[in-house]
Amino acid sequence: MAILLKSHQMFPCYNELMKKFILYIFLTLILLSLFAAGALVYIHHATDLAIRLPGTYERSIDLTESVLRNADAYLAEAFLGDTVTLSDHLEPVKISIVLTFSEDGSYEQQLLEASYEKAKEQSYDALKQALYSLIELRLEAAGKSSHTQEEISETLETLLGMSATEYLNTYGPALLPSKEELSESYHMEGTYRAERNHLFLDESTLYKFLLDEDTLVLTDPSGESESRIYSIVNQ
Repeated sequence: MAILLKSHQMFPCYNELMKKFILYIFLTLILLSLFAAGALVYIHHATDLAIRLPGTYERSIDLTESVLRNADAYLAEAFLGDTVTLSDHLEPVKISIVLTFSEDGSYEQQLLEASYEKAKEQSYDALKQALYSLIELRLEAAGKSSHTQEEISETLETLLGMSATEYLNTYGPALLPSKEELSESYHMEGTYRAERNHLFLDESTLYKFLLDEDTLVLTDPSGESESRIYSIVNQ
């Protein structure tokens, strides 16, 4: 006993060193546990798509073929024998559909009206350019000197009592389905439930979905309909 007491007296820092070492071990174990728990939470949130689903998504519907079909039928009927098509003047015509999943379990899909107005303006502007081309062809066939589009536009406005754009919008063909028709066609709302990569709309319609940093893809498991691809607007 005397020797042990003497040993402790010779090494007064021994007990303190051991205490610090044990404390260090315990703290290390606690921190490792916390890090592990944090990592599990992060992995769960990163891999469970259902948790990340609430947000706003947008997809494009291409109506170019429909516009071309309607416009070319009109041009062929109005200007027999001339070979001008709208495709010479038309860029792709698209409207946007917005899908929102809310935190409260509700969802809504609707037509973005601004995209419809832009598509309509784009379509009738292209039809106007095609009309100018047809008039130029007729003038050339009649041996008339060439005219600028500005001159043709001014002459048409005088004859019609309105601009070519206004005339085509009022009396021209229906190049696009009506805004009301498209709104009704694409409008959806109700409740949703997401489990992992399965999405239930109103407890009846089932989709499988993939979600990455930029894109949401909804796939019909039956294969009866094409996949729907949305870009992320806000999440």
